[in-house]
Amino acid sequence: MPPEQPQPSDSPALSIVIVSRNQIAALHRTLAALLPAGSPNPSEVVVVDAGSRDGSSEVDSEFPAVRLVKMPHNFGRARARNIGVRTATGELILLLAPGVLLSPATLDRLRSALESAPRAAAVAPRLLDAAGEPQPQSFALPSPAELGKLCFSGALPASDSTAERAEAVRDDALLLRKSFIAGMNYFDEKRFGDSFAELDLFRQIRNANRDILILHDAPATLPDPEPAHVDPALAVCDRLAGAAAFIAKRDGSFAAISFQIKMFFAAFSAPNTFRLLSGLLSGDKIDGSQDGSLA
Repeated sequence: MPPEQPQPSDSPALSIVIVSRNQIAALHRTLAALLPAGSPNPSEVVVVDAGSRDGSSEVDSEFPAVRLVKMPHNFGRARARNIGVRTATGELILLLAPGVLLSPATLDRLRSALESAPRAAAVAPRLLDAAGEPQPQSFALPSPAELGKLCFSGALPASDSTAERAEAVRDDALLLRKSFIAGMNYFDEKRFGDSFAELDLFRQIRNANRDILILHDAPATLPDPEPAHVDPALAVCDRLAGAAAFIAKRDGSFAAISFQIKMFFAAFSAPNTFRLLSGLLSGDKIDGSQDGSLA
C-alpha cells in the first residue's frame, strides 16, 4: 500500500457516491435528505445509475446539484463504484446506499472523526432501523464455510451492534480516504460484480494495519428492505464468484478452487440447481452481459 498523500490543513472536500439501479423511491429519499431545497450543498453528490429503467436515470432534473453518471447496463457494483470514485473530486469519499438517511450533522461528525484519526482508513455511522434501534453492522472477515452459507442465504454476517472498531462492517454508509482506494488500485472490477468487493477492501485495510471506526454518536437510518432488483439465481452466482475471488486473494488459488468444488456440490440441494451449476462452471457474475434478463 503506497503512503497516503498528506491532507491540507483545512477540512478536505467530501464527495458522496451512490450506486443505484431501479431504486427511484429510495434514491429520492436519500437525495432529499442530502440536498434539502434552499440549503447550500455541503458536499458533492455523485449518482452512478446502473442501467435503471424506472426513471431514476433522470434524477438530476429534480436535483440539479447531483452529478449523474448514466451506465447503459448493470456492470456490477464494483465497476460502478470505481466510476463514481474516479468521477468524484473530493478527498474523502462516502459510499452510500440508496434509501439510507443521514443528516448534515452526521456527515460533519464522520468527516471530523476521519480527519482526527490518522490510523483510521474508514469511518461508519451507527446504523439504525426506522424505529431508531441499532442494527448489527460489524463482523470478522468470514471464513470460506461462512461465505458459502452467505452466498446461498444472502443474509448479512453482521452480528455486533456495540463495537467501536471492526475488521469489517456493513457498507451501507462508509467514509473512506480516496487516496486509500486509489492506493489499492480501486475495487477489482474484473473479478467482482455486485458482491464482496468490499470484503477485499476490508482485507486490505487490515493488512495495512488500519482501523475501521464506528461512531455511535453519528446515526444513519437504514431503509426498509425492498424487493431484489436482480434475478435471484444470478445474484447467487454473483455472490459465489465474488466469494471465490475474495478467497483467492486472501487464502490463495488452491483455497478458492476447493471452495468452488464444495459450492458445486452444495448447488445440487439449492433452488435453481441447473442455473447455479451452469453459473458456477462459467463463473457468472453481474457484468452487464445478462442485463436483458434482469428486472
